[in-house]
Amino acid sequence: MARRRKKSESETALYDTTKSFIDNFEVLVSAAEDCELKEEFFEQYRGYIDAACDVLHLTEQEVIVLCPFLNNSDKIYDFSEMARFYDCTSMRIMRYMSALKMLIKKGYIKKGFRHGTESFKISHQALETISQGKCMEEATIEEELTPMEFMRKMNDWFEDKRRDNIDLDTLEEEIMNLLRNNLNFNITSRVFDMPLSKEDKIILLYLCKEAVWENAMYTDCDDLKNVFDSDGLFAYRKILAGDHELVKQGLVEVVNHEGMFGPKDAISLTETAQTDLLKTDFNFVQRKQGKSFHNVLKSDTITEKSLFFGEQNKASLDTLKELLDENRMIEIRQQLQSKGWGLGFTCLFYGAPGTGKTESVLQLARETGRDIMQVDISSVRTKWYGETEKLVKKVFTDYKDFVAQSEKTPILLFNEADGILSVRSELGADSTSCTKTENAIQNILLQEMETFDGILIATTNLTNNLDAAFERRFLYKIKFEKPDLEAKSEIWRSLMPSLTKDDALILASEYDFSGGEISNIARKCFINELLFKQTTSVEQIKAICSQEKLTKRTKIGF
Repeated sequence: MARRRKKSESETALYDTTKSFIDNFEVLVSAAEDCELKEEFFEQYRGYIDAACDVLHLTEQEVIVLCPFLNNSDKIYDFSEMARFYDCTSMRIMRYMSALKMLIKKGYIKKGFRHGTESFKISHQALETISQGKCMEEATIEEELTPMEFMRKMNDWFEDKRRDNIDLDTLEEEIMNLLRNNLNFNITSRVFDMPLSKEDKIILLYLCKEAVWENAMYTDCDDLKNVFDSDGLFAYRKILAGDHELVKQGLVEVVNHEGMFGPKDAISLTETAQTDLLKTDFNFVQRKQGKSFHNVLKSDTITEKSLFFGEQNKASLDTLKELLDENRMIEIRQQLQSKGWGLGFTCLFYGAPGTGKTESVLQLARETGRDIMQVDISSVRTKWYGETEKLVKKVFTDYKDFVAQSEKTPILLFNEADGILSVRSELGADSTSCTKTENAIQNILLQEMETFDGILIATTNLTNNLDAAFERRFLYKIKFEKPDLEAKSEIWRSLMPSLTKDDALILASEYDFSGGEISNIARKCFINELLFKQTTSVEQIKAICSQEKLTKRTKIGF
């Protein structure tokens, strides 16, 4: 692209006192373009610079930094774009960082983020004061808004329009100014960058405001007409017909809910739109009514249990518990999103039976307040090839629906998933329907895990037969080892508090039981005490221990 002609160094630039301040400032802005920020530019336009400094109460550097923003007041600049305006290097622009920071502090410039990069835009208030030849008074400068303050201000403008205090043109102008001046939020930066018309962006923001501020699940035709006049009716009809850009981009959907006089068509943000636009700033995903799930374990119904592990296991589970803390999870997901990485957390708990895998999932859910959707692998198996694909996909569809109606992202639990995590079989002409079904489950599960956005935990007894494709897709892999002697002794005492430390240590030494087996023995002892009204002695416990295993086998560990 051809470069523009630079101003000649011999050109004179005398400040014209007969012109208005804004007219003279326009001359300065035009001269600043492609000036390379050379000393010659400052010498030539000294009169213009000094006049702007006096009127606006700014330093020389602050005035010069304002120039690109006044050249195109609708443009959002980053450092590289500012450098292109002046036709200089980014390193030279860095010398003006302190001036830029002061302009932000004084309210002339608004800071935000676009695509993870720091960006800047002139404030609407600054444009008004400069056009009047006035300076920004610190007392009038608005503080940086929080997401909820942004939502409140937006609600105020919509309310003014609903009450006919302002017209539609004014509403659109004010909402767009509010949007442009607050691009430091997820919702504002995302909406601003969307390939939508101004009108469609404002309708989308209105639906977001209704969901967060009014907790309104649906919006009907009357709501849109009250705010957007005939434009609202037109948009409503196009949305119902599926011909509106908001529908085409998967942001808005048509719903049918029971109105006062029967079924009534309404519109709502899609679950995708809620997650993309509202969850980061407001931790908001609206609950949808009418769907129940029979395979859900509520976190507040889980009984608290003490678990005993070695140091490595304990450290891994503590890390996972920290991750599943709601505040930490939101923070981490925001950072992952800025890097373009997947937002899902997939975990594999593996180890011998009775090592505490399932119970660890339950206690994680209880401590972090997350419900569990449990998947019975046998329920999705069918002899009819092709039907299994639908059933597996339905598992993930149901989970997404469950996420949408949950305050916190729930856990999707594949318990005892040995069959679907094992190495896939080679399919041939003589392959059985069972083999085909198992492979179908595995392939679809792998596909779903690739784009998974939630919390998935699978437990398996497999140690050596895990399919490599699954191994890669699990972000966290925690091996549950058998406990040492001390840990086993603690398990005995936690389940049978009447035992002394010495007796618990003896039982732990003589019997290499898993935690599940110790729990089974403690339960039988408790039943005997209820039946015979007497405390179980250590000798009686040993007698029950001797009956626990049906055959002699190798140690399985806790």
